[in-house]
Amino acid sequence: MKMKNRGEATLAVIAVVAIIGLAVMWFRPSIAATNAKKVDEVTQKIEDSNQKVGQKVSASLNQIGVANSMAPESPSKNFISKEVALATPLLPSPSMEELLAAEKRRVAVMEGRIEEANKLYSISQKENAELIAENAKAKKDLDELKADLHEQAGVAEFLKKVAIILGVTVSLLGAGFIWFKLHTGRITSGLREFISYTKDDKVLGELREALDSDIKKKLGL
Repeated sequence: MKMKNRGEATLAVIAVVAIIGLAVMWFRPSIAATNAKKVDEVTQKIEDSNQKVGQKVSASLNQIGVANSMAPESPSKNFISKEVALATPLLPSPSMEELLAAEKRRVAVMEGRIEEANKLYSISQKENAELIAENAKAKKDLDELKADLHEQAGVAEFLKKVAIILGVTVSLLGAGFIWFKLHTGRITSGLREFISYTKDDKVLGELREALDSDIKKKLGL
């Protein structure tokens, strides 16, 4: 009776573990969707910082072109004009804010307001350094995120396999247990018949040996 209770308890524990594992793996939010969302968020930060960098460069090129158009004709002017025209299509359109900042720098330099120009360039250089650091951090975060997600995906796949194995094991054990419960009467009856037959056969054998012994004695053998 104790063995029976222990068997049922063990089966119940395995079933609970398997059910919980399957529930965790199939009814929680998809790990792929969650991972994709995180990657998208960090990637968007990188794209945003790249966009800002492109807008700053585009604004500077725009004002370089303006200043170059005011210069006297020369091979240098012709070269700068062609280079600006070549690079501009590769960049995003400058934001109005960046375009105004670049224009202020150009005007300050061209009008000889050196102190103001130096201050404006100092501010822009500080903004550029912050933007470069932000971009580098976002790229580092993306690399770390990809490594973490790869590890998490491996763990999730392992848990999924364990849950499947446990589920199959429970199904087989449960089926065997149910079959045994349904056929307990027949199995018990069969065992009793077998034991009884074995005992009867043993008794008959002993009787045969006794009769043979008596016959041999009577015959003087």
